[in-house]
Amino acid sequence: MDIKTVKKKTNPLKPSRTLATVVFPKKGKVYKNIEALPRTQKELELAIGQKFVKSLFHFHQIDLEEVRPIEAEGDLTTKRDDGKLITIQMTEVVDQGMRQIRDQRDSYRELLLTKHHDIADLFDGCRVSIVDSGTIPLLPKPNSKKGLQIVSDLAIELRRIGELISTLQVGKIRTRKIFLGPRNVELGIICERIVEKDQGLSSQFIWSGSYLINQDLRQNLIANVVLEKIKMGYIKPKGEFWLVIYSLDITPMPNDIEIIEATRRLQETIHPFDQVWFIYPYPNLDLGHIVNLWQH
Repeated sequence: MDIKTVKKKTNPLKPSRTLATVVFPKKGKVYKNIEALPRTQKELELAIGQKFVKSLFHFHQIDLEEVRPIEAEGDLTTKRDDGKLITIQMTEVVDQGMRQIRDQRDSYRELLLTKHHDIADLFDGCRVSIVDSGTIPLLPKPNSKKGLQIVSDLAIELRRIGELISTLQVGKIRTRKIFLGPRNVELGIICERIVEKDQGLSSQFIWSGSYLINQDLRQNLIANVVLEKIKMGYIKPKGEFWLVIYSLDITPMPNDIEIIEATRRLQETIHPFDQVWFIYPYPNLDLGHIVNLWQH
């Protein structure tokens, strides 16, 4: 008689992920507001679900009980104040292009400051912003031969700028445009004097920029996720059935093209959902940016 080993279901760890925003206080040092997210899918969705329910009350005065995880039919459950059950199906939408360019900016900044230690000292008392256009691919891979050469060339340019700002007054800004890499990519350098050099404030380096949206992709980014969930053929559970789409990448407004297209598809397709929402969770707050895509 064969005895089969029954393996318990596992909840594998996801790569380490964070929510982060750059804060520019009127006084003091620029800093990142960072919240480390749970590593398992269930814990991640529960954390975002909690922000969603609190956002509903804060922004729309919709009062629901605290969400709880469930195994069947959906990811989370909650209740209205009259006791009516709501099952919430959670799903994520990812903008791979945005993640690629964000990771690239962070990698170049870290390489610059670790391989060229003198740069930071040159700009003590200053906030330095390196700004790119957001074109993909922006630059070669940071650790490639060409990428390391770009870091070296950027350090040379920054040393030249550092020599010119010794007389820069507090509150004043100096800007410069440079071109780097095999594709002659344009970078803007913005240097703002926060305090005098001898005031003990270390330099602050930020690499940021815009993001050139692929309109064809973005038009369908959320809508395609909606269609994928509809194709799953969910049987409507007892009570209400909500779909909550979350993203750690994008914060669309109600009149943005991806929201309009997702709403159109929900209106034209038969599905079991009573309400469909979008949320971008805020770091270290029990809130998020929420948009209602559809409801009965």
